[in-house]
Amino acid sequence: MLPLDGAETAIEIPGGKLVLGVPPEEPDGSEDPAAAETETDPRAATENEQHGRIEWKYSKRFFMNAAAMDKFKEMADEESPVIFTLTRTLSGEAVDPGWIDMNAPKYTGDVNLDISRMIIPGVDTSDGRTRVEATNTPMTEPEAGGKAKKPNPISIEPEETPMAEQNGGVYAVSNTYAKVSLSLAEPVVARPGTPRRPSLAPGDLVPPRPPLPRFMQPKDATIELQQTVRKTISTLVTEYKSQFPASPSCTEEMHKDFLYQLSHTGKYHTFKEKLKKAVVRVVREKFKKDGTETPEDMANFYNDLYVYLMENTMQALNQTFEEQSRDVALPNPVPEVGTVESYIRLAQESEILLKFDLASKYRQECIVMNSDDPQLWHDYGLFALRSHDMTKAEECFRESLSLQGTNPVALMVYGVNLAMRESFEEAESFLQAVIDLEPNCVVCWAVRGLMFDLTERSEDARHCFMQAMKIQKDIDTGVIEASELCPRTYEHKSGVHDLENHLEAGAGHLQAANFLLELHATALAEKALQLTHTVSGRTVKAFCSFARLYMQRQDFLRVEENLQEALSIDPDSLEAWTLRAHSQFLQAQACEAISSYEKALELRAEPMDNAVYLRLGQLLLDAGQPEQLERAKQVFLKACTTFSTASSWLGVGIACYKRGQYDQAEEALVEANIADNQNGVVWAYICLVCIQLKRDDEADKALDFALQRGVDRAALLQELGGVYVGAGKPGVAEGALRRALLLREDATVRIGLADAIRIQGRDDEAIGEYMKVVDGGMADDEGLHKHAVEELVGLLKRVNRPEDAKRYAKMIN
Repeated sequence: MLPLDGAETAIEIPGGKLVLGVPPEEPDGSEDPAAAETETDPRAATENEQHGRIEWKYSKRFFMNAAAMDKFKEMADEESPVIFTLTRTLSGEAVDPGWIDMNAPKYTGDVNLDISRMIIPGVDTSDGRTRVEATNTPMTEPEAGGKAKKPNPISIEPEETPMAEQNGGVYAVSNTYAKVSLSLAEPVVARPGTPRRPSLAPGDLVPPRPPLPRFMQPKDATIELQQTVRKTISTLVTEYKSQFPASPSCTEEMHKDFLYQLSHTGKYHTFKEKLKKAVVRVVREKFKKDGTETPEDMANFYNDLYVYLMENTMQALNQTFEEQSRDVALPNPVPEVGTVESYIRLAQESEILLKFDLASKYRQECIVMNSDDPQLWHDYGLFALRSHDMTKAEECFRESLSLQGTNPVALMVYGVNLAMRESFEEAESFLQAVIDLEPNCVVCWAVRGLMFDLTERSEDARHCFMQAMKIQKDIDTGVIEASELCPRTYEHKSGVHDLENHLEAGAGHLQAANFLLELHATALAEKALQLTHTVSGRTVKAFCSFARLYMQRQDFLRVEENLQEALSIDPDSLEAWTLRAHSQFLQAQACEAISSYEKALELRAEPMDNAVYLRLGQLLLDAGQPEQLERAKQVFLKACTTFSTASSWLGVGIACYKRGQYDQAEEALVEANIADNQNGVVWAYICLVCIQLKRDDEADKALDFALQRGVDRAALLQELGGVYVGAGKPGVAEGALRRALLLREDATVRIGLADAIRIQGRDDEAIGEYMKVVDGGMADDEGLHKHAVEELVGLLKRVNRPEDAKRYAKMIN
């Protein structure tokens, strides 16, 4: 059926010819059996002379007027197929006119040719293998004919047909397929012209770093020694396995044979010379001698050298075989303290807690530790984008590209960064480089189209959007291989991007928008989302992406509007509930945020990102009710399993401390201290726990560490001051209370400071602090105000200021 003249028109294609298969020849034994067992495409295996088939030698042109083309375009846009109906008829000279095929309905099936790709600009052909399925327009049961001159063949006599094989179902059961091709003289949508290539290459704009010296010694002789030992161990293991491939254990005889083989082949000498070179360097750098040593000194030298070499050799052995013995990798392993990985995690943690200065400090530490790692520079640049430091972002991206100029993600991100600064010509060079490396990258084609759209190059934009649409179609139909799109979980780290294609990933505009939102490229992302609405209509993903856009702009009213639209379409959208919770958290709407976080965790136990557990736990801690403290403890424990940080263990410790579980609190705080021993809040809570456990000396040391490293919580400093005043140590309490006042002016803290100063006997200073409270009207609580006035009156009388004492005494009455 074709839409000729704008209406569905049936076209008969006669002349189907049955071609019988040719049996394969018997093998003569000379063929390679391995070649015969080689797997081939199962579909291609049926397309040869050995299998029977029906062929139509049919090709015909039809004129399609404007109405027909409009109808054809509508069918392609709505993904309505062109239907070919396969029927069985009796024909030929031997057929008696009186014969009636009583099984004709059984052998009537439909071939649905998908023409949806023909809506893509420039595509003018649709062909391929299509399954023959049961027909949607069954034939009426034929009536028995009159008496024929010849007896009816068995094949046209009525057959008992199972339900599944009726009305063409026999074709589906038999996995029958048809190969059909439909072509247009001109595509439904004209193909736009190809954009011109930019004149500059990325290397012209970001020159690579000069290469390092070819032969560069390690920074330390010990590192070289351990590396040499590990390489030697690996080579020895390989040699052993090749000599004794199936031996589970080693015998004395095997040991002798192995050593003989090494000596006989000269490999023993090679290993010895490699180790000798490393040992000589260790001696020269670690055990320097001037030639005046006594025999006793030399004996000590050999002893120290032997111990040193054995320690490092055993360390290298342990590291090598420990790594090989780990059959299963630990999920979300905790990085070793002091490594680049640990600083990366500290930076991620600080960013979640909105401490961007601290996160930047940790990113810089990573760079100092390994300035030649392009990924570290790239990650630092992404963080700078999220913290709106465009200058630092460009610097980091340039460093990353100078170290590795062929990374598609780095090229793409820097191109977007240039587009954000309206350096469109330079940005085009980097996007073109990405396409040269990854010609089937949907995101890159879509982002390039957006950039052309912003610069009013409409034809070039159409070409890029066409390519993105075509590639995604090929991905969804299996023409281009791609992985499935997995739901986002906490394992998706912020700032980590890929340009991989995914099945059913949606319109290219939406994929580009999500990529751009990760870079906080809000102008480009907004343009992409507007086009998404035009192309795809109202979808949950689009509304959630709009919500992320407005959250980055801190337009929380529009965030809520878009999330309500998303939830009206899908009330159980995990992404929408998670984004709503984050929005409410940033607006300090504690009760609403707790409810939304809990709803998100009900929908799926695994959170979408690492901020969910940390923020929900903090909100529950701030609520302070016993049942909420227990819930906070459980939430933080889950955070420790998914994203173990000082903050997650600190949350467990605070929850246990507030519930009086001091031993558990200490264990959690020790873990937090291991993760980040520069965290003043952790030291402060260690101090409080030690006081409760009557370990005053440890508490005093912990408080010193806390104040040195800084505590940014006024309420915690106030609690420390109150505890130390109650413990009879007002001098210690004074330091904590003064720091609390620097963070927040509060009547309770000011009165506590005055009490601590009064106990130390500094009456004049205490009077000044009490007067600030009383004269300034700081104390809203009647009890606090009365306490301050009474203490002030008593001090004034003690320092012989009776008139002032009488004036303040009137406030009590």
